Amino acid sequence: MQSILQCTEVKEDRQRARQRIVEEWVKYHQLPPPLKKKVKQAIQSEWSATRGVNYEAMLDSLPQNIRSDIRRNLYQEIIGTMPIFAEMDDVLISAISGYLHTFSSNEGTYVAIEGEPVCQIMFVFGGQLEVSGANNGGQCIILGPGDLCGKELLELCSHPTTTSNLIPATQTIKCVTDVDAFSLRVDDVKLLAIQFHHDGKFRCAFQRYIA
Repeated sequence: MQSILQCTEVKEDRQRARQRIVEEWVKYHQLPPPLKKKVKQAIQSEWSATRGVNYEAMLDSLPQNIRSDIRRNLYQEIIGTMPIFAEMDDVLISAISGYLHTFSSNEGTYVAIEGEPVCQIMFVFGGQLEVSGANNGGQCIILGPGDLCGKELLELCSHPTTTSNLIPATQTIKCVTDVDAFSLRVDDVKLLAIQFHHDGKFRCAFQRYIA
């Protein structure tokens, strides 16, 4: 018990030190108050989610098959509630699970900006996002649990061997509440597209999202 308490104290000391460094940096660069608030919220959100331990990095250091088993075990309850995964077979779900990362973002954060590169596909399971852009005819769309963001990366399903990762966003997406999601990063989307390119299974799973 004493060791656990000492470990917790060390983590909290590191977090306080990190907060001081960030606060000094923000003050030095004279960031405006709204931006200061966003930085503070982001740090607090990360601490609340991880308590100072980078679990994603720990999982990424493991072999892919073990990552798949662990992540599917951890996420299976949430995955089971999402329609897009209900349409996949076990082989594809296991493969995708090995590359899933958890993603959390605060209200007011932009997760995509029209014209800028898309860095991930997001499978939303908590919160709401507002989508706007030329493709929507000036209308705003609200996304929530069960929806998908970053569908531009699904172009890689058709061209998995492309050397470019710079696929521009066709929409601007902003969190209107705190948001929780799973994400697939661009390099992992390419790996999955290549892995299942021979039978088209990965592409078929996302067919209705591909323009």
